[in-house]
Amino acid sequence: MMGDGQDDVPFVINIGDDPTSGGAGNIDRTLGVSVHWLSTGFLEEVEQAGGSKASTIYEIEPLNGPPGVIRQKSLTNIIQPPPADSDSSAAAEGQSNGSADPGNTGTSYVQCLQGEDNVGPPTFILSYAWGNTLGDIIEGLEAFCQESDRDPKRCYVWMCCLCINQHRVADQSEEKMSGALSNKDFFPDFKNAMKSIGHVLTLLTPSQNPPYPTLTRAWCIFEAFTAIQEACEVTIVMPPSERSALEADLLKHDGKRVDGLYHAISKTRIETAKTSVPKDRAMIMDICEKGQGYAAVNAAVTEFLRSWVRSMINAMVDAREKTLPETLTMDDLGFAEFCNKMGKVFFRNEDYDEALELSRKGLAFAEIALGKQKTKFHRITAKSHQDIGMALAAKGKNGEAMGNFTKALAISRVVCRDDPSSGDSYMSIGDIHFQRMKFDRAQMQYRKALDIYIKVLGEQDARTAKCHSYIGMALERQCDYPGALEEYEKAIAIRKDVFGPEHPEVAQSLCHIGDALHRNGKSNAALEKYREALVIRENALGKDHPAVAETL
Repeated sequence: MMGDGQDDVPFVINIGDDPTSGGAGNIDRTLGVSVHWLSTGFLEEVEQAGGSKASTIYEIEPLNGPPGVIRQKSLTNIIQPPPADSDSSAAAEGQSNGSADPGNTGTSYVQCLQGEDNVGPPTFILSYAWGNTLGDIIEGLEAFCQESDRDPKRCYVWMCCLCINQHRVADQSEEKMSGALSNKDFFPDFKNAMKSIGHVLTLLTPSQNPPYPTLTRAWCIFEAFTAIQEACEVTIVMPPSERSALEADLLKHDGKRVDGLYHAISKTRIETAKTSVPKDRAMIMDICEKGQGYAAVNAAVTEFLRSWVRSMINAMVDAREKTLPETLTMDDLGFAEFCNKMGKVFFRNEDYDEALELSRKGLAFAEIALGKQKTKFHRITAKSHQDIGMALAAKGKNGEAMGNFTKALAISRVVCRDDPSSGDSYMSIGDIHFQRMKFDRAQMQYRKALDIYIKVLGEQDARTAKCHSYIGMALERQCDYPGALEEYEKAIAIRKDVFGPEHPEVAQSLCHIGDALHRNGKSNAALEKYREALVIRENALGKDHPAVAETL
């Protein structure tokens, strides 16, 4: 709803006639701008003023300078209302969509538009950032109309830059640049405005710098939470180029863009989000604190966004599945591989139910395509069992996980001799023994994995270093502190060579060494290692990272 971005403008609620409180004329929730007008008339006005699709809203209308496209139009094209005693048919038919703000400068942009192809009762609220480009906004909305089979001429969008009187916003001092007199007045009106429209469109732009600005702005997070709580429909919109880039990343690469999206979602925190106006932020924080609390806000918004990512990935899987022939052959194994790949993306981002479902689907399709005999000895089958086991273990189902790891290992030892797959299975089996406190058995499995990693990957590899660390942890639990320290020293030497001396993986090894020293009664030496780890983690991750608190 609010253009709450890099240079955001506060939402102004029509709660009175005080010129500093968003009185009459500041906002009209009865009007929205059509997607058609945005992509034609408004874009043309921006281009005539020297802008383009690449212009941000803030560049189109800089509130700390002379009037831009938005304020200029509402200075020169005000639609005057008919006289009070007039029974104008135009007014009766809604052709006069607004008026000058009596006693104040100008009016909102939307009040200057005419014709039902251009302006009408809002059907959607747009949640975006003033730092978004006009092209991102237009293309995202056009894609939404096309995908949902809606007429752009009848999709009317409420967006603050065009539906709030920006003259008043610009005239107010920064301290007073907010329309809410108090939380008591503001919040009920805010909820009612959202409920009356009922559908929020949230714009996401991964390629923007910084990416996903809407997830860092307090207004955008707050309105998403309010929409969810009030049972409004919330739809994520993206420019087609952005969505295509995400899909291509999943299809052709390793899903790192989607990992970045998950990461951005995980960092969504209302309590650290920003607004341009301090008063607005204080008001939002006060409402959250007195309501359900920060944690509830964060949890609701984060889960909604994660569910959208899940839906996007599952829709891609379903679309690809529909292209498969009725009778599967080995030529169709690519779909099984794709399911495994998408399952990995889910697993990395802790969506374990979805990871398990897709890994099982991959295995089922592989078994059909390969036939019973070939299924027993194929890399894809081994990978599916390994991935299923990983998801089950993450869900705490170690018995089922062990069965799948054992199957993966049996296949890998036959068909995966030239890659580390069997080493991965040994590691996973060792992990389950470790959780069951069978440290001698865990150590045995880890050493088998180490032999494979050294043979296939060499000594100087991250997985080899991890294996040394795990052997060290198993030895430490058996009170073999000299043996544990020897393994930890091997691990840290490799990690320094592979990652560099200031990497968090090196800090982890330092903490392991500190733990072993501390348990061996060498507290001073342990403290020195912990301090070294702390410095690395603070420099590499920042002082607010959970790993820093863990070190402390």
